[in-house]
Amino acid sequence: MCEIACVVLCGGKSSRMGRDKALLPFGNKDLAHFMYDAYSNIFPHTLLCCKTPKSQLKLPMIIESSTQHNHNAHTNATKDMAFSPLYGIACALQNLTGDYIAFVSVDTPFLKPQTLQNLAKQVQDLGANGGYIVQVDETNAIVREHFLLSVWHKNTLDSLHYAIQTQNFRVGELVKHLGFLTYNVYDTLLSYNLNTPQDYQLALTQLHSQHICDNI
Repeated sequence: MCEIACVVLCGGKSSRMGRDKALLPFGNKDLAHFMYDAYSNIFPHTLLCCKTPKSQLKLPMIIESSTQHNHNAHTNATKDMAFSPLYGIACALQNLTGDYIAFVSVDTPFLKPQTLQNLAKQVQDLGANGGYIVQVDETNAIVREHFLLSVWHKNTLDSLHYAIQTQNFRVGELVKHLGFLTYNVYDTLLSYNLNTPQDYQLALTQLHSQHICDNI
């Protein structure tokens, strides 16, 4: 097992989905429980980070609203900016113990937890500020940079706070400025992140196909 904490980010607006992604049915449970069960097998201290309490979820969680409100009092952040994942990352780094914390977004159910564990080990071994996962294809061309599938060191907190205070909410820009490592994976299923109802239906189809294959 990996000794660092893993935080499942659940504080997004879910505007394109039209409903709370964390509560979407996925298999025989909701998506939040699906992610928690998968990652708690690898990371013994796994919890959700939510913008406000979700009473429907009987899972360990931290609430980012107090951290967010403190920063918004100084930045006059707009309503949309208030849903930046930087708030959740900063909240976790402020409130959890350990030098490093791993993060995964609740809408990426097909990332293998072992992949995030491998990234965490690489970042720790090299003493880096952090790292994130890059999806590549068979020609070694970058398909997508997954900045939220990441590991952060606590020494990045000052930079996180500055980004929030200056309303620079571009996660990719920040992690590159901090010199994060990249961890390449050849995994086409990472493209099934759930942003829209169409994405969700595709993911359910893929999940069903996987279960059929697993039972053959």
